[in-house]
Amino acid sequence: MVLFLVIMSITICDISYDMYAPGLPQIGAFFGVAQTIVQLTVSMNLLGGALSGLIYGPLSDHYGRRSVMLWGIAIFVIASIGCCFAWSIGVLIVLRFLQGLGAGVAGVVGFAIVNDMYVGEAAAKNLSIVNMVVSLSPAVGQ
Repeated sequence: MVLFLVIMSITICDISYDMYAPGLPQIGAFFGVAQTIVQLTVSMNLLGGALSGLIYGPLSDHYGRRSVMLWGIAIFVIASIGCCFAWSIGVLIVLRFLQGLGAGVAGVVGFAIVNDMYVGEAAAKNLSIVNMVVSLSPAVGQ
């Protein structure tokens, strides 16, 4: 059950990247800004995801995997809802950064959870399953 929840967390966060890209022209039109500005929402999201690895790893070692995973997913969900109600492109850029920061927990802590739960061949098998799902999740998001 835990493995399934980890896989779903990683998949939802990955799909959120893939589902966003086709809407970039409409976002630019909605806010009345150039596409280069709209593309900052993608860059900031990826920056948040990249920085999350530096943050969540030590936090999960200190406070435990479960609580850090739940907080990260909560940040992702709240930022995602906030993106729906963003009143300016600046607010959307900040919320996309927070969304990436929250989404990054799934990859960092998710893999650590699987690694903590299993050892040896079982760990390799289950990490392979997680990686397979991560590899296939962009196809679902299209």
